Amino acid sequence: MTHFKLAASLALTSAILVGCGGSDSDDSGTQTPTLSANAAEVLIDASSGAQAKMSLNTGAIENSDAWHVSYQKRVGFSVNGGLSGSGNVSGCIAHQYDALFNGSAPVQAEFEKLNQTNTIANFNAVTKDSCTDFEVDSLKTQIDMLDWVDYDFATHTVRGALLGNGFLIRHADGDTYSRLNVATLTGKVVTVKSELWDKNAGQYNPQITSVDLDFSTRIYYDLDTNAIVTASDAWDISIEAAGRSYNIQVNGGISGSGRGAVGYLSDSQNAYNVTDPTPSREPGRVYMYFADSAVGPMTTPGNYGALQYGVGGGHKMWPTFTTYLLKEETGASVFQYYKVQVISNLGKNEDLGSGNIVYRYEVLN
Repeated sequence: MTHFKLAASLALTSAILVGCGGSDSDDSGTQTPTLSANAAEVLIDASSGAQAKMSLNTGAIENSDAWHVSYQKRVGFSVNGGLSGSGNVSGCIAHQYDALFNGSAPVQAEFEKLNQTNTIANFNAVTKDSCTDFEVDSLKTQIDMLDWVDYDFATHTVRGALLGNGFLIRHADGDTYSRLNVATLTGKVVTVKSELWDKNAGQYNPQITSVDLDFSTRIYYDLDTNAIVTASDAWDISIEAAGRSYNIQVNGGISGSGRGAVGYLSDSQNAYNVTDPTPSREPGRVYMYFADSAVGPMTTPGNYGALQYGVGGGHKMWPTFTTYLLKEETGASVFQYYKVQVISNLGKNEDLGSGNIVYRYEVLN
C-alpha cells in the first residue's frame, strides 16, 4: 500500500496520464486544479486476484470487518454493507461523466479527455449533500435466472427448465471444470446434468444426472462427487429461491470463499460447442471465467463500476472518474460520510500491472 497525501498547495503535473492513455487535460488557460487539503490518494494492490479491502478512515488495507470499499479482479467493487459485508456502509453516485457512454456503449474519445488532473474539480465539488438515495450491495449471479428458467411473462408463472440451457463451471478449487445443464424444474425442485472435464484425457466424462435438489431453502452441491453437501464443505454450486428469484450461485466472488466461476460465452458459442472448457484465447475456447459479484453503489456506470473494460478494444481497464458518496452508520442514526473516486487501475504513474487501484478519497465531516 502506497499513500499519496496531497495538500491544497501541491500543484499536480499535467504530465500524469490516466489508464486510458488519453489527453492530459480538457482545460486550457486555467490554473491547474489541486485537491482539497483533507483529500488523499492511496494505492491498494489488488493485482493477485484476491479481494483487497480498504478502510477510508486509515487509507490502508483492512482485513477486519472495519473496511469500507473493496476491489477484486474480474469481480469488481463492493462496499461493506448488504450482501457484501457485515458493516453498515451504503452509497450513491454523486458525480459522473455522462458523455462517457452512448447508451451502454463506451465512447473512446470521451474517455480520452479525462485524466487524473482535470477530474479534481468535480471531485472537490462533491459534499455529503450531493445525493440522498443510498443503496447497499445485492447479489449479481453470473448465471441469470432467465438463462435456465422458462418463465411465462404473461401469466407470471414458471413453466419449467429452459430447453437448451448450458453453462461451463469452474469449480471451487479453481482448477476443475464441468459442463452443467439444468435438466428439470418442477416447483422448487431441480435436477442437473453435469459432465466433469478430464484434463488428462482431454475430454468430458460421461454425463451424470443429480438426485432431486429441493431449493426451497438454499442447497449446496459438489460437482466433483455429484452429492448434496453443506455450506461448510467444498461446494461448487448452490441453488436458492430468494423471493421471486431463483439463484444459481458459484463458490467464488461474492457468493463463496472458493475460486468458482462461470465461463463467458460469446453470442456464437454455447456450452456444448466448446470442446475444451479450460481458459484460452484460441478461437472457440472460453477466454475468461467470472465469479458472482455485487450490484450496488460502486458497480456502475462502467461494466466494472468505477472502471470500464475494453474501451476501443483490448483488455485494458479505463477509469470512469465517477465520484461516489458513501456513508457509514456508526451509531443509531449517526453517520460518517466519505467520497471516493478511482483514478487508475495501473498505479499512480500508470506503470504497474492491472489491479493496482489508486483511490482518491476524503473523509467528510
